[in-house]
Amino acid sequence: MATVQRLWWVGLTGVLGLYYLVIGAMVGGVTGIVAILGAVLIGTALALRTRSMPAASVLLVMGALPLGILTWWSLVTPIMAVLALLCGGLAIGTGGKSSGSRLHRFARTRGSI
Repeated sequence: MATVQRLWWVGLTGVLGLYYLVIGAMVGGVTGIVAILGAVLIGTALALRTRSMPAASVLLVMGALPLGILTWWSLVTPIMAVLALLCGGLAIGTGGKSSGSRLHRFARTRGSI
């Protein structure tokens, strides 16, 4: 059960990264390039989460925020950026550990896990 909980956050973050990729393919231009790069950085952050938590965190922020900031006037993309940071933070925070991270314990006490 603990493995499913850990991978749940990884899966949600991966789906948000795929949405970034879809937005990038549909929009085009500078916004599209930023969205595609964001998707790549989010995926890279998920891949590095078990090796280097600080590097994965930086990549997650660099991948999620620029599209949300660039399209601040929209409703969907800033919310996606916040969700990517929250879900990605939980995915990175749980890393390869079962339930020992501070972020995972915080989420569990708040009833989100």
